[in-house]
Amino acid sequence: EAEAMLVALSEVVTKGALVVLSGGLPPGVDPAYQDRLIALVRAAGALVLADTSGAALAHLAAGSGLHVLRMNRTEAEALAGHPMPSSAESGGFAKALVQRGAAEAVIIARGSEGAILALEDRCLHVTAATVPVRSKVGAGDSFVGALVLARARGADWETALAAASAAASAAVMTEATELCHRADAERLIDQVTVTRLSA
Repeated sequence: EAEAMLVALSEVVTKGALVVLSGGLPPGVDPAYQDRLIALVRAAGALVLADTSGAALAHLAAGSGLHVLRMNRTEAEALAGHPMPSSAESGGFAKALVQRGAAEAVIIARGSEGAILALEDRCLHVTAATVPVRSKVGAGDSFVGALVLARARGADWETALAAASAAASAAVMTEATELCHRADAERLIDQVTVTRLSA
């Protein structure tokens, strides 16, 4: 099945596409499999964004040619081997991952504190909107979906990051089976703020 997925992907990926690797690896699939998938996508002129954890995340963090690598605070702390109680510490770690070639952009989500995005030339922090929390299920996926959509439409990193944070905030307002509502996500964009960190 893993081999068949590579064939299927090769038939549909196009130049300029954004391909998302999300979730964990199936049992029995070595983390190095991701390298083959990423190489295939990049050879087609497309970009890869990954949102994973555990051994898959550790492998990608070592440097696999990613466009974006996203993780949450818990995953980042496990990868770093120490707690990161502040946004500045998350920013420093994300920046270090970019500098060592893990990805062009590294994102660390910090729940109600928002998220950090590190690039080669800057580190950004986006706040989360203050909303009633019904379920946290799907907040990360909503973040990634909104980020990818914004970037595919030509948005700069600051605009895409704001859209992503708004979508994640919208997602926690709904039951776990609903994910985010577009109207909520669009309304909440005005409630999030993107600033530069000194990391």
